[in-house]
Formats: sequence, C-alpha cells, structure tokens
Amino acid sequence: MPDPMTILVAMAGSAGLALLILAIAGRLGSRLASAGGAVGVYVGLIAGAVLLGQTPHWPPREDLDRLLVIVLPAVVLAELIAAFLPRLGWLARLIVAAGTARVLLQGSSYITDLAGPGTREWDDTRTAMILGGIAAGMFVVWWLADRQITRGTSAVVALTCAGAGAVVLLSGYSTAGQLGIVLAATMLAACVTPSAGAEGVGIVGFCGLLIVGRFFGSLSTANALLVLAAIPAASVAGLLRVGPTGRACAALALGAIPIATAVTRAALAFAANVNPYGQ
Repeated sequence: MPDPMTILVAMAGSAGLALLILAIAGRLGSRLASAGGAVGVYVGLIAGAVLLGQTPHWPPREDLDRLLVIVLPAVVLAELIAAFLPRLGWLARLIVAAGTARVLLQGSSYITDLAGPGTREWDDTRTAMILGGIAAGMFVVWWLADRQITRGTSAVVALTCAGAGAVVLLSGYSTAGQLGIVLAATMLAACVTPSAGAEGVGIVGFCGLLIVGRFFGSLSTANALLVLAAIPAASVAGLLRVGPTGRACAALALGAIPIATAVTRAALAFAANVNPYGQ
C-alpha cells in the first residue's frame, strides 16, 4: 500500500518548488511566465517523483520513465515554442499529442512483435485507429483548456490530475497513481499564476497517466474517458453569463461530475476485486 506520509512529502516538495519557479517566471513578462509555468510544473513533478522513490532512469526502462524524460520534456519544448513563436506553437503541441501514446507504448505487446513476427496484439489498422483516437482526444482537451487561461481552468486541470491519479491507483498501477496525485499538487501551485505552459504539462501529464493506466494497469476505457471528459464538461461554464468567480465555480462543479463518477466506479471495482464475495 502507498505510504500516505511519503505522498504528502512529495506533494509538498513538488508544489513548493513549482511555486518558487512560477513566482520567479511571473516577474519576467508574459512570454517568460508561460514558458516558466511549463518548466516549473515539470521540475516540480520530477522533484515529487524523486521524493516518491520514482527517480526516472536514463535511458528510459519503462512507460513512466518515458513519460517523465521524453514526453513531458517535449511538452515543455512545445510550450517554449508557443510562448515565443505562437504560429508554430499549436503545430508543436499537435506533434506532442500525436506521439505521446506511441512513445508510452514502445516495446509493449500491443505494437511490438515480442514473441516473433506477427505476434503483436494490434495490426496496422487497429494501431492507427487507437493511436489516432488518443491523439485527437488529447489535442481537443488541450485546445479547450487553452481557450481561457484562468485560475478556475488551472484548478480544473489540477482536479483532473487528481482524478486520473485516483482511478489509476485504484486500477492496480500504484506508482503511476501516486505520480498523478503529486502532479495534482503541482498544478494547484500553478493556480497562483495561471499560464498555458503550466496547463500544457498538466494536461499531457494526466493524459499520459490515463494511457499507462489503461494499457499497463486495469483502468477501464470508460473510466479513462470519464476523467478525460472533465475539461470539456468544465468548458461549458464559459457559456454562462456570470462573473469570473461564478464561471470558475461552475467549471469546477461541472468538471467534478465525470471525475467523481469515474472514481466511484473505480472504487467499487477495487472493492469487488479485494472482496469478491462481499464478506
């Protein structure tokens, strides 16, 4: 079982370091603030991973290593490009979204002939459909979150990171779930100075955790999609004719609905697996 004290220390350390970097970047102008947001969340998450005892390996050995040392640095680079070359920013983000699942599934039986030619689980058509669908979903969520960078939006991203961590943890992938909870704490720190860069790392981070939870843990497709639906649901609040505070509260409430549903479903499934006869 995860040690609650270790998780709390990792959450505090990652959030504190991220907050420090974000505070410094916030004094350097809007472009550097956005780029600094990406750097701050990423560095904070790495610190949290180290405190959890999940120091990433280089070269990467497994999926979480690839998430931390390949995928998320690519997000930071994309956000740096977006901050200084806005016209190329979304192209860079699209490339990240398109490549994330492929990188995380590298070496898996889904796309690799581990037992000889023709033994992988997915053929070319199925691989293209699954990886393309994941990329499209991630990109849409990223775009929706980027439409309005506010504390409310950043809080929804933090909530979604926490939801992703919880459902992955309850689905049997403890280390990935703990990383999601630490990512949520880091994103809460980013709410102090919201930026597109910080949100980009948070979004790709929780999407990556949902991918590894689904394909390397026992996370159901339905629960993964419910967590992913939180940001689209929260974006509906932008249509309300209320003040910023009202929209932020509405966004959190709307985003919490699919997350609460997913966590409840995962908790019930976990309880059933632990005690299948209800005793």
